[in-house]
Amino acid sequence: MTWTGQIEDGLARLLNDKGVAVYEPDGFDGNIILGALPDEIDTGIGVQAYDLQPDHLLSDVVQPVQLFLRGATKADAQALFDSCFDALEGVVNVTVGGIPVSLIELNSSVPLGIDGKGRTELTVNYYLSAQRQTASRLD
Repeated sequence: MTWTGQIEDGLARLLNDKGVAVYEPDGFDGNIILGALPDEIDTGIGVQAYDLQPDHLLSDVVQPVQLFLRGATKADAQALFDSCFDALEGVVNVTVGGIPVSLIELNSSVPLGIDGKGRTELTVNYYLSAQRQTASRLD
């Protein structure tokens, strides 16, 4: 699995382990999905890493991860947001997908409104501070 894939999978597992939603990477019953959230899921979370922010001299990185939240009702979407916040904001020194992460912090959230089926959608962006060594960034 790639580094980015490890981050996405690990964050989905962390949300599952904290009881936020259900992640079943080998099944079809979960409501945490890596990537885009399928239309058939009324209440769930899509997990997508994006736009890695490296330090160009050190191995320090900030890996943004966007959570696409959808709730069958506004209350469901708000409950998902609150549960994600409670599970992730301010977590320090945790292993996410086998990668040591020194801090998880909320960066932003944007309400997207109501979709064509009347479901409430929003995005929430978390920053994961970690180290990602490469051949030219060893420290």
